[in-house]
Amino acid sequence: MNKEFWIIQVNLKNSREALHALHYDEAPTDFHFILIQEPRSLLVDGQARLPGTNPRDVIITQLQADSADITAVVAPVGWGRVMTVSVYIPDLYSRRAKEENLEELTGRLNWVNGSVQRELLRDPHTEVVIAGDFHRHNPLWEGGHISSALRQEESAPHH
Repeated sequence: MNKEFWIIQVNLKNSREALHALHYDEAPTDFHFILIQEPRSLLVDGQARLPGTNPRDVIITQLQADSADITAVVAPVGWGRVMTVSVYIPDLYSRRAKEENLEELTGRLNWVNGSVQRELLRDPHTEVVIAGDFHRHNPLWEGGHISSALRQEESAPHH
């Protein structure tokens, strides 16, 4: 049984050019999911629209998240089910007090943890993927200081 599952994660930084490059590149067709943070959006009739998000013929269940920065879906794959969670943790350090940032981060992580636990109760064989832009360079991850030690690049694969 083949259990390969291909995901690409990219932060477009609200760039129209990056969005076009992603849409017109043939390489993403090899991936099961494309997880996008900071996509380029347009305002149409007072509503935010994301180019290239037209409905597709896919069988997924989107989980209701309490934040626009979290997208979670459950999808059938050849061997079973996969829950994929794409999380964006904004770099809020400069705009809010540390306590507010910590509360925001904790709330999002608690939502992810609770959602994963509920899906595993429904089907204990569900595979879980959590990916996204976590702004690991933010001092909230390191405590009260930014480490001067070398750190793993955020874009590097994690095992």
